[in-house]
Amino acid sequence: VEQQAEPSPPPRCLCLRRVGAARARGSRSDMVADNAAALLASFKAAFEAEPCDLEKCSQLLAQLKLIVFSGLPSLVGPSSSTAGGELAQSTLELACFLSIRQKDLQ
Repeated sequence: VEQQAEPSPPPRCLCLRRVGAARARGSRSDMVADNAAALLASFKAAFEAEPCDLEKCSQLLAQLKLIVFSGLPSLVGPSSSTAGGELAQSTLELACFLSIRQKDLQ
């Protein structure tokens, strides 16, 4: 009587690895978006403070631009998310107001 070898387990599906990687990227992008939203809130608070610290606002804006316009995958990828678009819009609006305020004080 021939003994049959135990069937080998099925190979691990590569698609599961991709899903896991996508989840990891999703959680990273969520963290980037949360960081950008917190930085935007700090920038807005600094901008609305009386008196406004223009230097601090400029530094916060520089950090925010790096995150929003290079770090958020929703603005880089083919499908743009509403939250990413709103974050970008708010950043640009406050950047314009900051520029106007800086010019007015010169």
